[in-house]
Amino acid sequence: MQNYKGSKFHIIHCEGAVESFNHAIAKHPKNRRIQYKAQMTAIIKRLGDGGRMSNENFPQEGELPDKSHFRALKKIPIRAYIWLSKNISNTYYISHYIYKDFDKLKKSDIDKVCNNWRKIEE
Repeated sequence: MQNYKGSKFHIIHCEGAVESFNHAIAKHPKNRRIQYKAQMTAIIKRLGDGGRMSNENFPQEGELPDKSHFRALKKIPIRAYIWLSKNISNTYYISHYIYKDFDKLKKSDIDKVCNNWRKIEE
């Protein structure tokens, strides 16, 4: 997973985000890991290039400290938690990735996104 500079948005991984992706897919066979990486790379490129994003692939998730919301880049079963920077125009930050086989957003994921947001936005 790499940062991506698309025609509309720059997508930047926070510290530890790439490692969280590798951790999220680690228990799967190699062919599935390759598939998950290709799918997530494609959705990141679509977002970066200003492509249409459905609520299914890009749902609003939790609240950030400034009362705005972060979103998820969702390609089942992997999610990337992401927010649009208010300080750097046209830039999204990916906080971290998770393997998600449940519906509810965990407080630990909200906390992790908010902590990454504070490091960058405050």
